[in-house]
Amino acid sequence: MDQSRDGNGSELYRLSNLYQAPGFVKSASKTDLVPDAPLPPAAYGDPKNKLFPLHSKAAVWASYAFFMDKKASYRRVDAEMIEERIMLAGRRLHIATDLAQLQKAATCNVPAELETLPDSDFALVYVDGDKKERHLPMRNSVEVKTAADYLAKWRHDPRLTFEDRQSIAEKVFTKAAEYGVNLGANAELVEKQAGYGACTAADAVDLIRERVAASRKGPGALTDLQNGLLKLADILEKNPVQLRDYELRVKLAGNLDAFDRAHNLNHQIRDGYLPAVEDVLFRLTREKLASAGSEHVATTTGNVYRLADVERLKLAAVKDAIGDDIAEAMTADGVHVSADKAASVIPTLARGAASVFDGLMEAAGLGTAAKTAEARAVRLERQFLLDIAKNQ
Repeated sequence: MDQSRDGNGSELYRLSNLYQAPGFVKSASKTDLVPDAPLPPAAYGDPKNKLFPLHSKAAVWASYAFFMDKKASYRRVDAEMIEERIMLAGRRLHIATDLAQLQKAATCNVPAELETLPDSDFALVYVDGDKKERHLPMRNSVEVKTAADYLAKWRHDPRLTFEDRQSIAEKVFTKAAEYGVNLGANAELVEKQAGYGACTAADAVDLIRERVAASRKGPGALTDLQNGLLKLADILEKNPVQLRDYELRVKLAGNLDAFDRAHNLNHQIRDGYLPAVEDVLFRLTREKLASAGSEHVATTTGNVYRLADVERLKLAAVKDAIGDDIAEAMTADGVHVSADKAASVIPTLARGAASVFDGLMEAAGLGTAAKTAEARAVRLERQFLLDIAKNQ
């Protein structure tokens, strides 16, 4: 339901009072709120069902109010797409601040008892036998940022294992994408803590050998564990391609983190004398990989595309799938997709719109240069590594 289906206006009246409608909504005419003739699909937040008209400031605000009231009834991917289209219209009409206030009010208006929330809504879940503790709920953008701040503050605490930190970071990363949260200075930290990155074999080998050297207490013989790590370093040095495997990097991170705690190295890491394992093994985040290869662009869904492939998309297909606003922002001549324009637009697409873009690329037979596998881990294609090397 939206304002065009609100016969007597009772729902709009309720929502206007609930979310404190701005003056341009209160003074709007009927046609400002509801078009007197059907609009083209692109002029709706939900173009498929022609819901949530976006033809005026008042219509956009009212559409967002109705949408927020019914958001839970939509599939997540559809809700993200609709919300992104409404937000784009709000930015175009210079009412983004009003929509942000509405969003905040709508979020605060949704009751959510902690006991009813799933574990996935908590950044930290601790299970000890039959006892379970849940901390840092993430029900809105403010709480997501709080969880990210907690991770940044306590990441070097020896009581938090790498597995604990990775679990927290994965949940924060997921919720940040869901709520459209900009994590600011913590964004790269969270991504590396979640393991969403890669590294060179040389960096991993140096990390292992450095750890063994720091753990030595004198000139005596090495322990079996220390010798085992040095042998692993030798193997990786001779077979560097193994480090392209995500599961191996994560397992290595967990083992080295356990080694750090067993040898009381955490204080050296905290004080900056040794690098944290995630800062080395996952230092090449998706964004860094995309920027390292100047001919590529990354999406918020974790895929990296060659800009030359993006230019092969038909502009009409982009318009039909994602909308006129995005399509117009991706073209320089109104006929073709521009690599330069697309490079600045694609990384900003919300996850819903980015998923649709991924579908467009797949339908056109245009594959990824790098893509995320399990848990959004970076999985690199050989050609992408060659492209990066060429541009260094």
